[in-house]
Amino acid sequence: MTTPPTARRVAFWLPCKDTTVSERFYTALCGPPLERAGGFIMYRLAETALWLQDHYVKDWAENIVLYINVDDADAWHRHLVSMRDEKGFEGLRIDGPADQPWGDRMVTTWDPAGVLLHFASPIERSSESRAS
Repeated sequence: MTTPPTARRVAFWLPCKDTTVSERFYTALCGPPLERAGGFIMYRLAETALWLQDHYVKDWAENIVLYINVDDADAWHRHLVSMRDEKGFEGLRIDGPADQPWGDRMVTTWDPAGVLLHFASPIERSSESRAS
């Protein structure tokens, strides 16, 4: 068996039901877009490129899930609450943060097109729980 070549980055093309609303959402979430090309808008989240595209299919959009490993799920929760309360996303649904049985603390939201975003960080375990 051969070892696969090294991969450096992953990019996702995400649907937009309303490009203007999605652009505002991802700008609030990630910061300003890094590139615009051929009707696409690119954001960077960690080492991942998120490309917004002016294309929407409900069944497709509502079946996309991004599981984003972060250092602090509670900080992402505060960021999302700030987006909802201060940046004009009054209807933004936010679930969590909640500890998951597989060892992550997770906060969940949905983008304007229905894409599911999980922000998860490892649960800090005490020295007592590590010993057992």
